[in-house]
Amino acid sequence: MRGRLLLNVLLLVCAATLGGWIYQRGSSDAAHQRLAAIDPLTVRRIEVTRADAEQLVLVRRSADDWQLLKPQVLPASGYHLDLLLAFLQAPVAARYPSTEVDLAAVGLAQPRLVLRVDSQDFAFGSLDPLQQRRYLRHGDEVLLVREGVSAILASPWWNFIDRRLLPAGEPRALHFADGHVRVLDPPLQRLWQQASASIVRPLAAGVAGEALALELRSGERIDWQWLGGGQPRLLRPELGLEYQLPPGLLEALLGREPEKKAL
Repeated sequence: MRGRLLLNVLLLVCAATLGGWIYQRGSSDAAHQRLAAIDPLTVRRIEVTRADAEQLVLVRRSADDWQLLKPQVLPASGYHLDLLLAFLQAPVAARYPSTEVDLAAVGLAQPRLVLRVDSQDFAFGSLDPLQQRRYLRHGDEVLLVREGVSAILASPWWNFIDRRLLPAGEPRALHFADGHVRVLDPPLQRLWQQASASIVRPLAAGVAGEALALELRSGERIDWQWLGGGQPRLLRPELGLEYQLPPGLLEALLGREPEKKAL
């Protein structure tokens, strides 16, 4: 009886050891199939170098707070950063030693787009026409990845600006050019805190609107200008930016009823 018990214990130990080895092997294989062994939560700095556009530099200030450093210091779009960080976990279809690949043939001899995540570089090459996967060079390997971020990385730098009108702070009142002051009720406060522009882009020369100041409970005042019409906008001249708004949002932010169209 004791011999059988000892045998069962030995079999159990062997099974546990084998299970642990299989789990570790599987975990290692799974990690190897991801684009990079980088925990997105630990990333502190992202740089994007483009052949024909401005370099982008983004830094993490806190867990969910990113800032655009170049080409201009501004709050960064969390949505775009989430896409880039998720890209680090993308599955890899194939890996090749870079010495066995014709780098010029796959667009990696002189890459036009390079993503640097902390100290790791990912050079973007051409698209494989058969499998619609992107060639990437990472370290001494060439990878084939199905990705969806190259268009974002190649887009104008202002796509990376945070589109929220008020990333932080509690709004208290609106000060209009005619001297009228509107103290914001709770629904209008929440609207200013939650509202986002459809597009944020550099302000064109000569564009100006009617002055509007947003007063915060801290006493800070944020100076805006507003423009109605076909494309409602809020302007931040000191930042050189315009915030293009969805239909109806400007009137709501100003606390006004939308104009009714004539029948």
